[in-house]
Amino acid sequence: DPETGLRIVRTRETNLGDFCADAYRYVLGADVGIAHGGGVRTDILAGDITYNDVLTVLPFGNMPALAEVTGQQILDVLESGAKNYPGENGSFIQVSGIEYTIDESIESSVRLDEHGEFLGVFGEYRVKNVLINGEPLDTEKIYTLAAHNYYLENGGDGYIFSGKCKILKENMMTDAELLATYIRDNLGGVIPEKYSNPYGEGRIKTVNGVSENAGAAYNLQLEAAADTQECYVGDEFIVTIRLENTGTNALTNAVVYFEDNAVYSADTLEAGKAAEFQIKLRAWEEDIASGGSINISAIADELSEPVKTVCIVNVLPLNQESTESNPSTGTDNTALPTLCIVSLIIAGLSEKAKNRISR
Repeated sequence: DPETGLRIVRTRETNLGDFCADAYRYVLGADVGIAHGGGVRTDILAGDITYNDVLTVLPFGNMPALAEVTGQQILDVLESGAKNYPGENGSFIQVSGIEYTIDESIESSVRLDEHGEFLGVFGEYRVKNVLINGEPLDTEKIYTLAAHNYYLENGGDGYIFSGKCKILKENMMTDAELLATYIRDNLGGVIPEKYSNPYGEGRIKTVNGVSENAGAAYNLQLEAAADTQECYVGDEFIVTIRLENTGTNALTNAVVYFEDNAVYSADTLEAGKAAEFQIKLRAWEEDIASGGSINISAIADELSEPVKTVCIVNVLPLNQESTESNPSTGTDNTALPTLCIVSLIIAGLSEKAKNRISR
């Protein structure tokens, strides 16, 4: 920060953060690019830029990669990066092709397991108003994202992307070489005026106000997180679902659906009340191609359209040379349905809910 001399790339947008994220996006030809604040190690002073300057900014030799990711994964990585705001976070996300707002008044509800792996967001997202190249983020859409292999392949930021995205390009050059390529080939050796403001172009905004849904008469909040980040074909896993009435009035006939199956219902869900329950699922090989995307939605009589969320579990193929059965369960996979509901675990399930899921 030119005013305080403090490091700010891990807490807010900077021009060098914009510059690095742009390099990923434009050199690799992606819809969006990201760079984490912890990877940007020093400033570049005004004047001529040498390759040694570039190496001091990105000294770790990470390899850029291009991948297909979901809008939900983009939202989750932004939320995870903002979890410590206004405090520092090495995973704070600098962006290209993305705009977003962090609402400081909303407490972070990002949950990690004991190994630091991302489990989900169990509350209101503090990241709001996400735009992808000027258009609202679609959580179900597939976007191309450029970053380095630490994020996309090697477990960076809680395995939000690693093992859960399709890699399109990798191992072409180091991140320092990519930055040099951007300066030389994309910018013609001249840094443009748009990078002159040390606080960036306004891609990341911050507010300290009330929730955008606060005071709404009718509103539902829906979150879901799996107890594992990956499993083999035939493995069972549990998805925890939380439904909360964040409006000011009671909701009637609130129903949660997994795909097209009703898995929970409540005749009345009072304002400020929440229901949390679990469904046990089993993975099938068709989910390898789909990325293990689990679609969950909820609706109530007072809402004009359902609220939706997506939970991702990376489904790994079996080692065909060793066995035709699941190595961890010994299950014959020829008999397994696609992500079928094996059981519903919930205390005090209403008769309506029992009738709706009896099939």
